[in-house]
Amino acid sequence: MDDFEKPSRYTTEQKQEIIQKFKSQWDRLSKLAGEEDTYFDYMDKAARQMEKVTSGSGAVGAMVNVESSLKGYSSSSVRLGQIKVQPKSIARSAADAPKTSKRLPAGRKPNTASEKNSTKKKVKRRRQIAESIRNNIAHVKAH
Repeated sequence: MDDFEKPSRYTTEQKQEIIQKFKSQWDRLSKLAGEEDTYFDYMDKAARQMEKVTSGSGAVGAMVNVESSLKGYSSSSVRLGQIKVQPKSIARSAADAPKTSKRLPAGRKPNTASEKNSTKKKVKRRRQIAESIRNNIAHVKAH
C-alpha cells in the first residue's frame, strides 16, 4: 500500500511559486511590523511551535490554523456566525420615552406595535380530511 501515491494537483513549479509567495508575504508582514518587540515575541513562539510538528498531517493542520486565523484580517471578509443576543430591558427603553414604573420586559421588540396590541383573533385553518385522504397524506387531522 505504500507504493500508491495520490497524484498532486500542483506541479513542482507551481509548488515552488506558492512557497515563494508565502515567504514574500511573510517578509511583507515583518516589514509592516517594523521593530515591534511583540511581533518578534510571537514570531519566536510560532517558530518553537513549528519545531514540534513532526508529521505531514501536523503540517497541514498548522497551515489550516494559520489560514483561518488570518481570514478575519482581510478587508473584504464578512464576519459570519456571530452569536446574536437579546437586548436587556434597559437597552429597549427609548431615550425619549417617558420613564414609567410599568415593567418593560427584556428581549426583542415585536415587529410592529400593532401586532402586539391587535385584538383580532387568529383564524384557524380549515382541515379537509377528504382531500387529504384523496392525496394519500398520512397523519391527517379531522378536527
